[in-house]
Amino acid sequence: MICGCSRTLQGMHIYKLRGAGKSCHGNTTGVIVAVHHKCLVCRGSFSRRLREDQELRRNVFKCLQQDTSGTVQRQLNRTPAMIGCSFVVHRKFFGEIGLLDPGMDVYGGENIELGIKVWLCGGSMEVLPCSRVAHIERKKKPYNNNIGFYTKRNALRVAEVWMDDYKSHVYIAWNLPLENPGIDIGDVSERKALRKSLKCKNFQWYLDHVYPEMRRYNNTVAYGELRNNKAKDVCLDQGPQENHTAILYPCHGWGPQLARYTKEGFLHLGALGTTTLLPDTRCLVDNVKSRFPQLLDCEKVKSSLHKRWNFIQNGAILNKGTGRCLEVENRGMAGIDLILRSCTGQRWTIKNFIK
Repeated sequence: MICGCSRTLQGMHIYKLRGAGKSCHGNTTGVIVAVHHKCLVCRGSFSRRLREDQELRRNVFKCLQQDTSGTVQRQLNRTPAMIGCSFVVHRKFFGEIGLLDPGMDVYGGENIELGIKVWLCGGSMEVLPCSRVAHIERKKKPYNNNIGFYTKRNALRVAEVWMDDYKSHVYIAWNLPLENPGIDIGDVSERKALRKSLKCKNFQWYLDHVYPEMRRYNNTVAYGELRNNKAKDVCLDQGPQENHTAILYPCHGWGPQLARYTKEGFLHLGALGTTTLLPDTRCLVDNVKSRFPQLLDCEKVKSSLHKRWNFIQNGAILNKGTGRCLEVENRGMAGIDLILRSCTGQRWTIKNFIK
């Protein structure tokens, strides 16, 4: 198992240990300060080029000590998880909760697993702002040529053990089917047994008491790329965000083409939002005036019916407010348009349905 390559500067440990010493079940981490791998600049804290090693130590230490306002903070702040694997924890408690998951492979996921596990199993996780960790990240991670695969694998492992009814969020985010995702996450029976023996709380408690800002997508019925039977090589795509108009684009299955159909009949398009503090994915709207489908903030659309759609697998996508269908129009050499018009029998299929 490999965590981020970090170096904690001397003199920073004392605050971390004092904070962690307040409770045997506390897990304390410092603030990670990113350092550019070429010019060794502390992002957001220090802005000139550092050349000699002695100068590097002196100036990086300076930017680690102070926040952006120039003051040092010593108050512990609760956090649902942590960045990387630089933390202080009581050894006995760490052992009782199973250390880090030995089933994680190559890179990613262990910090999220630890954060969720600590909270659900009787502990707490806190950040001590005056403890700073400089992180010089390599331009290219040397562990494996396919880091993305292992990031997905480890995320699914966390979801299966700890996230209960919310595990679907991870599958949706990665555009993977809930059944047979094609990724072997290894045996998780021991981790599930550990959770049961520790009598840990459920993930709903974590959302209610630790991370209420996390967006919840349990209303999802179907997700993935949306394809039309008249143009199977292109998919529904959010297009340039500033245009606020959905388009058709060659299929690649990444974030801009992640469609999500909900129980309420909303059709969202784009990568999942993370917290309620940031904008959510926009939804498809028929505003009556335009022949092109609009992509807008669902909560700001006043007409409920104009943002609701009837859709079944291999069927039409029909707007409940206008009766118009989402269809493709082939203009020959001029390309293919995504339009709204009277239904002509075109059919749409989406990659994944939740049973």
